[in-house]
Amino acid sequence: MVIKGEYMGTRIEVMSREEFTSDSDGLILQQPIKVYNIDDSFTNEEIVAIEELLADPVVDVFSTDSPLLKPARNEAVIEKSPRPGVNDPEGKEARNAIQKVLDREIGPVSFSEQYLWGGELNETDYILLQKQIGNPLINDFLKIDSSEWTSNGIGFHFPVVDLPEIPAFEYVDINISSGKLRELSNAMMLELNSEEFSKIKGLYDGSYDPDFIARREKAGLKAIPTDAELQAFGQSWSEHCIHKKLKAIWKYTSEDSNDESQLPPVVDNVFKTMIQETTQKIAKGIDWLVSVLEDNAGAIKLNDRINISHKVETHNFPTALDAFGGSNTGVGGILRDLISVGKGMIVRLSQYGFRVAHPNYYNDLPLDIQTPTRTLEGMVDGVEDYGNKMGIPTSCGNVMVDPGWLKCVCYVGGLATVEAEINGRKTHTKDIRPGYVAVSLGGKVGKDGIHGATASSTDIKADAEERKDVSQAVQIGDPIVEKGVFEVMNLLQQLDLVEATQDCGAGGWNSAVGELTELLNDLEQKRYELQNVFEEKGITLESSYDDRLKAASDVIDVNRIASLFIDQIKSEIKSGEIFSTKTNGKGGIKMDLTHVPEKYKGLTGWEKLVSEAQEREVLVIKPENMNRVIEICEQNNVDLTVMGDFNNSGDYHVLDQDTPIAYLPIEFIGTELPQMTIEAHWKPCEFKEPELPVLEDLTDVALEMIGRPNLQTYDWIVTRFDHEVQGGSRIKPLVGLGKGKNDVVASRPEPEHSEIVIETWGSNPWQGDIDAYHMGVNNVVDAVGKVISAGGKLPDKDTYKLTFNGNITCPKPEEDPHIAAQVIRMLKGSADAELAFGTPRISGKDSTSVQRDYISTKTGKKVTVKAKPELLMSAMAVMPDDSTLTTSDFKLPGDLIYVVGDTRDELGGSEFYLMQRETGRNVPKSNLEEIKPRYSSLSEATESQLVHSVRYLTKGGLAEGLINSAMSGDIGFDADLSSLDEGLGRADKILFSETTGRSVVTIHPTQQAEFEKQMEGNYIRKIGIVGLDNQMNVKYNGKTVFSTTVEVAREANKGEIQN
Repeated sequence: MVIKGEYMGTRIEVMSREEFTSDSDGLILQQPIKVYNIDDSFTNEEIVAIEELLADPVVDVFSTDSPLLKPARNEAVIEKSPRPGVNDPEGKEARNAIQKVLDREIGPVSFSEQYLWGGELNETDYILLQKQIGNPLINDFLKIDSSEWTSNGIGFHFPVVDLPEIPAFEYVDINISSGKLRELSNAMMLELNSEEFSKIKGLYDGSYDPDFIARREKAGLKAIPTDAELQAFGQSWSEHCIHKKLKAIWKYTSEDSNDESQLPPVVDNVFKTMIQETTQKIAKGIDWLVSVLEDNAGAIKLNDRINISHKVETHNFPTALDAFGGSNTGVGGILRDLISVGKGMIVRLSQYGFRVAHPNYYNDLPLDIQTPTRTLEGMVDGVEDYGNKMGIPTSCGNVMVDPGWLKCVCYVGGLATVEAEINGRKTHTKDIRPGYVAVSLGGKVGKDGIHGATASSTDIKADAEERKDVSQAVQIGDPIVEKGVFEVMNLLQQLDLVEATQDCGAGGWNSAVGELTELLNDLEQKRYELQNVFEEKGITLESSYDDRLKAASDVIDVNRIASLFIDQIKSEIKSGEIFSTKTNGKGGIKMDLTHVPEKYKGLTGWEKLVSEAQEREVLVIKPENMNRVIEICEQNNVDLTVMGDFNNSGDYHVLDQDTPIAYLPIEFIGTELPQMTIEAHWKPCEFKEPELPVLEDLTDVALEMIGRPNLQTYDWIVTRFDHEVQGGSRIKPLVGLGKGKNDVVASRPEPEHSEIVIETWGSNPWQGDIDAYHMGVNNVVDAVGKVISAGGKLPDKDTYKLTFNGNITCPKPEEDPHIAAQVIRMLKGSADAELAFGTPRISGKDSTSVQRDYISTKTGKKVTVKAKPELLMSAMAVMPDDSTLTTSDFKLPGDLIYVVGDTRDELGGSEFYLMQRETGRNVPKSNLEEIKPRYSSLSEATESQLVHSVRYLTKGGLAEGLINSAMSGDIGFDADLSSLDEGLGRADKILFSETTGRSVVTIHPTQQAEFEKQMEGNYIRKIGIVGLDNQMNVKYNGKTVFSTTVEVAREANKGEIQN
C-alpha cells in the first residue's frame, strides 16, 4: 500500500475562526483543521461552489491548495488520515455532497484532520500523541516541523491501495505434519485444530463422499483444498459463528460433597441441554414466543399484530485493538442482526455495556497497546457516533471495571419490531427455494474486517498490534450508508418482496450466503422426506391439517415452539405447497465474486469471500421480483449486487475472476465439525470471611463506595447517547429531579400501540470468584427484580412477557478446568432461575477468549491477563401500557420508606468487601421460593397505585439504594437500621450486604395499612421517612452511623473515572 504524494488533485482546508487556545505547549488548536484531499481538478467556479459547501464564511476560514497554518519556531503540524484501504465515511459523504452541488461525478475524496503541536515532541511522546488523536492501526500520520515547512504546507496527498495482480486462488497442501498444520493455521489465521484438519482431509481424500471428488473435478478443481476453502472453513467453524465450545462435551467433576449445582458428570452440548431445552420447557406454559435461539435475534409477540426482537452480542477483539472502530461497527453489526430476523424488521432501540480495566492499573504497557483510558473513551465515541447518526435511541447500558478486562468486552444490543404478518405471510420465517436469488445491498468489499470471525474466537497475542493480518480485523463503520440500506430493506419488506434476510457480518459473504444455503439445504431435505412420508401414508391435499401434521411428526418435531424452521415447514404443509414443491432433497448455490463492488482492485478471491467490510446485507428474492427490487434500490441510491442463484446441487460453489475458487458439499460444512471435549473441575473457594473493625461512622465509607468505578453515575457517558430520538422514552437512564443513575429503562417502541418495553440487566462477576452457580442464579433474580421495580410483572400465559438474552464472556475454558467449571455452573444457575420464574432465554452470544498477552516494559517478560467469567443476563419485559411504570427517585417529603426482603450476612463478592481488598465467602444465595411471591406481591402493590418509588438493591446494597434514590429525588431521608437486624449485629453488614431479591420502597403514609396488607406474608420493614430537606441520616441502635447531604453524595457519585 502506498500514498500518492505527487500533486494531482485539489486540497481544501477548513478551520473555525476561534480554534487557537491560549496554550503554547501541547495541542494548540481546540479542534483540528478539516482537510479534504480531492483526487480531481476543478474550474474556478467549481472551487467556489465546493468552498461554500464545506465552509461557513461566518465562523470558518478556509483555503484551497495552500496551508492555513504557518507553524512558528518549535511547532509542528501533524496530519491524521485513514490508512490506505481503511473506510473513510467522511470522505465518501463529502464526495456525495460535492457531486450533488456540481451535478457531475468527481474523483474520490480523502478526509484528514490537521493538528498543531507546540513544544518539544520526542519519539515516545509522538507515539503517545498518535494514540491520543487516532490509532496507528487505522490511521497514517504525517508530521512536518517548522524548520521543514514550505509554502505548500503538507500539500495534496491521497491514500492509494497498490496491490499486485493475483490469481483467483491458490491450492494449499494440508497433508503435512501436525506442527506444520499449526503453523499454517496461525499464518492464515484459520483457528483450526488438528481434529478439524483431520476431518477436512477426509473430504479431499474421498473418504467422506467419493462422488464429491468427481463433481469437484468436473467443476474444475483438484482434490486439494484452495485458500478460499480453508478460509471458509476457518470462518464457518469458528467459535464466534458456531459456538463450538458451548456445543462441546463437558466432563464435570467436583470436590464439593454438597454441590448445589447438581450438575451431572457429563453434559453433551451445553447450548442444547441448558439453554434450548430450558426455553422449550418454559415455552409450553406461554403462547407469546415467536422465534428463539435460531435466528440473528430472538422474537416474541409485542401484541397480536406486532412482533418484537431482542439481541445483545459482543464485539471484543476489534474493540480491544481500536475502541472507536470496534464499538462503532459493533453497533452497526447488532443493528443488522436485528433487522435480519426472518424477512426483516425495523430497529427501534440500542443498548451497550462496557468492560474495561481501571485507567490507573497498568503502568507497564507497550506504547502500541491501547490504554484502558483510550479504550473506554473510544467505546463511548464509537457507540455515540453510530447510534446517534442512525437516529436510534441508546438508553439501556452499564459500565464495569476490573483489571482482568485489559482485553475489553464491548456489549452492544437492541430491539426491533415488525408486523407479525404482511400480505398474509408470517414475517419471522425464512423461505428459500432453488431458483431464488441472493443479492447484497450496501457497501463495497475491502481488506478491512478480514479474519474478524476467527480473530474474535481467540485471545490477543503480544504481537497483535504488529501483525497486519490481525490489525485488518479492525473496521470503520459508515452509519449513513447503513441507514440507507435499512430504509430500502424496510420498504422492500413492507412490499412483501423479501423471502429471507441475513446480516453480512462475521465471515462476510461466506457466512451470510453460506448460512442461507445451509438453511435451504435443510429445508429441501425435510420437504423431500415429507413428500416421501406423505406418499407412504396416503396423505394428500384432501387430508386434514391434523392428519398431515400427524404424519409429518415422523420427519419434524411438530411440537417445537417458536422455531422459524419448523414454522416455515408447517406453513407449507398447511397451505398445501408441500404437495406441489419439486425437490430432490438438496440445496446449493453458485456464487460469483468476479464483478462484486470493490473498494480497490487486487483483492484475492478468499479476501472478497470472508471480508467483513461493513454495511452489507444479503437478501433472498424471487426471480420475478428482481426488476422491482433493483428499481427501488436505484431510486434510493443503494448499491445492489447479484451474488448468485440458489440451486438443488447440494454444493457451495464460489467463483472469482470467472474461475471456481471453492466447491464444497454444503452438508459437510454444516454437520461435520468435530465435537470438542472440555474438562471442568470444581473446587470450592478457599476464601474466608474477613474480620473487619466495627466503625461507628460509615459516612466516608459509603461516600467512597458510591464513587467507585462499578457504582459511579457515568452521567458523562449516558448524556452522550441520544435516548429521546423517536419519542418513545418513558423511563430514562437518569431519573428524577436530581437526574440519578437508573439501571432500568422503559419505552414505547411502536407509537401507534400502547405496549411498553422494559429493558434492564443482571450481572455480578465478582460473585463468581466464590461460586459461579449462585452468581448465575443471582443474575436472573437481579434482572427480574429490576423489572418489578419499574412496574413490570412476572410473565403470564398471554399478556405479561419477560425474556432474557444471555452473554457468556470468559477466558478460554478448554485451557483451564476451573474456568470451565465456572462457566458451566453459571449457566446451570441461570437455567434453574429461568425455570423458576418462567422467563425464557430467546437469544445470546458467547465470547470465550477474553484474555490477552503483552510484554511488560518493566520486566521484559510476557504477562497474560484473564478476565473474570461473566454471564450478562439482559432482560426485556413487555407490559400492556404505561399505567404501572415506577421510578426509583424519592418523590414526596413524609413518604414512608420500607425495605422489602430480608437482609442476610451475604457480603461475599460485594463492593464493600472489594473496597477492603477482600472477597469473602458468604456469596448471596437466592431463595427462589420466597423471592418469586415477593415479586408478585410488590408488582400487585404497584398496580394498585400504592407505591411512589422502588429501587432494587444490587451492588452496594441498601446504602447505595437509599443514597441513589435520595440523589435522584433531590431530597434527603431519615432511616433506622435496627428493624432490619436479623442477628447481623453491626451496621456495616446491614448497609452493605448484597442479599438478592430486596427493594427500597416508598409509600404515602395514608396508604400504609393497605400496603402492608398487600405485602402480607412477605418480609417487609419500615425503616424511615423521606425528609423535608437534603439531609441524609441513618441510625443504628440509637446512634447515627451515616450523615451527609444530597449535594455531597452527588459529588462523590461522579466517581474516579471522568471524561
